[in-house]
Amino acid sequence: MGKIELTSKQAVAINQAGAIRLMLEDSKFVFWLTVFHNIMPDVDVLYNQLQKTRTVSALIRKQVKVFQQLLENERKKMDTVTKEMSASYETSRKRKRGNIHINRVVAATEMLSRIK
Repeated sequence: MGKIELTSKQAVAINQAGAIRLMLEDSKFVFWLTVFHNIMPDVDVLYNQLQKTRTVSALIRKQVKVFQQLLENERKKMDTVTKEMSASYETSRKRKRGNIHINRVVAATEMLSRIK
């Protein structure tokens, strides 16, 4: 992004590169990107299974249970995600950062519970 900002002669490209860089430096954006990055492969598998033209209800129930178990595993890994985020994003306000990460974990856990 920095290279684009330095070498590009188009203002639109420079502005877009700067906006993308800011987004990727935003800890809230990266946290939610990580959460959804972790669950979307499982969502995709379940979606593909449910879209099949010939499915058996017992198989669908089994796949939904597998999906629920995968979401439960992701919910349990939220502390790990938070620790990784804390390590990669250093701020001067450690107290505030801790509260933000706790709130994000609670929000992500709630979101995963609602999907279930």
